[in-house]
Amino acid sequence: MKKSTIILAALVVFAFGISAAFAEDAPSISGELIKKPLAIKEYREAKTEVLEARADYASAKAEWIVARQSYLAKRNQTAGSANATAFAIEKGKIFLNRTVTNMISHLELVKSKVQEIKVLSDAERSNITADLDSSIAALAAVEPKITAVSTKSQLVAVSQEVRELWANSRRGVARAAGQIEKARIDALIKQAENMSVKAQAKIDEAKAKGIETKELESILAEYNTNVANAKASIALAQTQINGKEFEDARESLKTAKEQLREAQKDVREFVKKAREIVKEQRQAKSTSSSNQPPAVPGVKE
Repeated sequence: MKKSTIILAALVVFAFGISAAFAEDAPSISGELIKKPLAIKEYREAKTEVLEARADYASAKAEWIVARQSYLAKRNQTAGSANATAFAIEKGKIFLNRTVTNMISHLELVKSKVQEIKVLSDAERSNITADLDSSIAALAAVEPKITAVSTKSQLVAVSQEVRELWANSRRGVARAAGQIEKARIDALIKQAENMSVKAQAKIDEAKAKGIETKELESILAEYNTNVANAKASIALAQTQINGKEFEDARESLKTAKEQLREAQKDVREFVKKAREIVKEQRQAKSTSSSNQPPAVPGVKE
């Protein structure tokens, strides 16, 4: 086999390697990303825990509704009854305590999952954990206030505080989710950039042997553009996360993933073209061999 054909064959193998690395069904970034079966298992477990927490919340809310209906019924029977008011306050305290407990459980679950995400840097993991711990501490601090409630006005005030704490904790979870997704895409981009360097080296090697590589270079250039665009989208997402613009950050992350999908299409096109070139080289070699006159025994060429 000619050296040029060997080089092209190596280029095809390398291109297939790029395609496999980009496959979404089994992501692997230098051993850092969790394989799909394990990721699915962990996701389902986490989803089950979240659903259980939601069920607890719904149960507590149902109790609150029943308590309110009972309170209203008693109020209609005995307007201004101290017993009816006290009953409603106690049911309200039960609801708030259970709500806070469920919020803390949810944040603890998120925090434990953050420790398992390998693509996060130590600094990123530390910052996310600190934010979650701050929300957990704030929620824990409101529990004694709920216990101390004895009047309707106090119940209204502490309910408002719980509502604000929940809104803040949700922003913290949104920040964590955005940072994790950003780190995951960052790792993919770094891998894509490394692949580009290696692909260019293979193209240069083939070109030095006289192989036509213009189409491969064009595909690689488009690939590089898509990767660069994804990198810019990720940088924008980080700025938006830092500014607590989480909806905008989510859109930027979505754009980055779409741009990487376009890069993946370029990889498939690269593989296709490399295979076509190898096929053409082999056909040319076969034609050249068949056109040569047969060797005459005993006569040196």
